[in-house]
Amino acid sequence: MTSLVNAVEDESISDGLSAAKELPASTKGLLNEAKPVSLPHEIQALRTSLEELLKELNITLIVFVDDLDRCLPETTISTLEAIRLLLFLRRSAFVLAADDTFIRGAVRVHFKGTGISDDMATNYFDKLIQIPLQVPRLGANETKAYIALLFLERAKREERITAEHFNDAKQKVEQRLRETWKDMNVDLAFLESLAPGGESELTALMGLSERLAPLLLTSSAVQSNPRLIKRFLNTIFLRKALATPQGIDVDVSVLAKWHLLERCDVDLANAIGEQVSSVNEGRVALLKKAEEEAKDADSRLSAPFSDKPFVREWLQLTPSLGDYDLRALLHLSRDSTVRDYGTDDLSAEGKQLRDSLVAARAQNEALDEKIRGAGERQAALAMARAWEQKRPSRTWQKANELLILTEVSRIFPSAGPRAAALLAEAPTAQLAPALVYQLKSSSWATESLKKWLADPNTPPQIKKVIEQECQ
Repeated sequence: MTSLVNAVEDESISDGLSAAKELPASTKGLLNEAKPVSLPHEIQALRTSLEELLKELNITLIVFVDDLDRCLPETTISTLEAIRLLLFLRRSAFVLAADDTFIRGAVRVHFKGTGISDDMATNYFDKLIQIPLQVPRLGANETKAYIALLFLERAKREERITAEHFNDAKQKVEQRLRETWKDMNVDLAFLESLAPGGESELTALMGLSERLAPLLLTSSAVQSNPRLIKRFLNTIFLRKALATPQGIDVDVSVLAKWHLLERCDVDLANAIGEQVSSVNEGRVALLKKAEEEAKDADSRLSAPFSDKPFVREWLQLTPSLGDYDLRALLHLSRDSTVRDYGTDDLSAEGKQLRDSLVAARAQNEALDEKIRGAGERQAALAMARAWEQKRPSRTWQKANELLILTEVSRIFPSAGPRAAALLAEAPTAQLAPALVYQLKSSSWATESLKKWLADPNTPPQIKKVIEQECQ
């Protein structure tokens, strides 16, 4: 039955085709005959039609393609290929905003396996872009002006200044930046002139702009990137807003100085944070000492501070934090780092590790397992707790007195900066050679050993051992 139906259907189709072939001549022309499609001809037809339309409308079509470097490589290349089809179209232009390094990388990913070289990837990009324009980084003057304008814009939103005053300040900034090549710099006096009279807080923020700019310019973590600068200030004002309902009174300049360190040297920020406790009322003696040392350009900074230019400049940035109670400040920044101000937040494993570190007299596998079992964060806290607990009996003569620091840092290198901060309290005049032998293989202790070597109070035999074992 099925075969019979199929046969009937096939015969019907065949009859229909035959009938179509035998249509009378009068019906011809009602439908165009099918023609083969040519993609190049279709694209050219589109180009021609578009050119005629633009000419008829007497307009120029400008297509802006922004953030192309945020796309996946395949999407990036597909977009560029689509643009390439319409290049050199009369009365049209394409403006692309993208990181050219990323585009070259996308080309290499797209043609992976073809042996494409860096030069070929560059040529692909160069053939598309007729007029390249590199957007320059902000300089010192631009960075100061940008930060100041962000402060002023915030003041406008809070209705502390009028829109007219803000617009006037923008015009002044634009005029000054056009004249920087004439040595008309954006200095403190100019920035303060942007704030209205009687606005002491806003005037102070103009001064903060002048102080922050050099560090935000030179820091590899920011490099005066406008997006990062705005994010930096947003974080500061967010923390300021969070402080009010918690009854915390902290100045914006203090928040800015601390967040700058968090952003640019998180290890040092953690090391300082470890020194903050209820016992010392939130004041870190090491920080105060380092701020004094930084004033002398020829001095060497104590551990855990390094002699990197950023650290020295940060220490000299006002206001000074050496006599400042950092507990409230760090409480507001607890979103970015571990904070501990004397409260016991050790887990059960952390407490067991603390007790084991206090009792340890030599390296052993059982202690190593407890350190690993506690985890990175709890091990670092247990190290600090155990170190503090052993303070009354510490003689600075026996190697095993440093096991608390060396064992945790050996298994979790991230604890090194904290260990260096704890070691920095060592009285150099009381040191014994055994300590050097214990520390010589610990990279985090290198700076401390260098400081001991340079310190005139260090016993000669200690210096001799350091020179023999660590040079």
